[in-house]
Amino acid sequence: MGLMMHFGRGDKASKTETMFVPGYGRTYDEGNTDRFPVDGDGFIDFYTIFPYLGSKISSDSTDDADIDNRIVQASKMFGYLRKNVLFSKRLTNATKKLLYESYVLSIQLFGSEIWRLNAASLAKLESFHRGIVRAMARTTTYITWKNHTSAFELEKRFGLRGIKSYIAENALRWLGHVPDPSNSPANTLLEVRYAVGT
Repeated sequence: MGLMMHFGRGDKASKTETMFVPGYGRTYDEGNTDRFPVDGDGFIDFYTIFPYLGSKISSDSTDDADIDNRIVQASKMFGYLRKNVLFSKRLTNATKKLLYESYVLSIQLFGSEIWRLNAASLAKLESFHRGIVRAMARTTTYITWKNHTSAFELEKRFGLRGIKSYIAENALRWLGHVPDPSNSPANTLLEVRYAVGT
């Protein structure tokens, strides 16, 4: 049987959202996700994606929906800062770095310490990060290809790092708050390396 999770947001059934998570080897369509009545005139609906504390929980148990949402939100913030801040000629690259990490990157990687990343999702995050760096450097993919300028060189210009490094840093910070029964630094580092796919 699949797992059913109830997220109550009030005392009334109409304010309760329910998610069906299929069990191993089953698909979402195999479950009964029809609306069902409770307490007379109340009802409960099923949702495939549920927003919770700024993240998105998905019935397929992946982080794809949350990552896509993080990229969209970070893109909006970049749009706000793009013209008058990150493209300003009066600001140093060091200042732009701090603003980007504080206002854009922090939104993009919110919750990343517990993401289960695969190659496709990591590629999305990396592509967005590199696109922002190219934009701040006032260049394009074609120009960097023509001039043989690597993504690492552009990141270095602003004092930035690759996206894997930021994800690993978030994971390490989070692990620092979680008691480790084995008390083994080696195990912790192995877990982080696995999480970021290095």
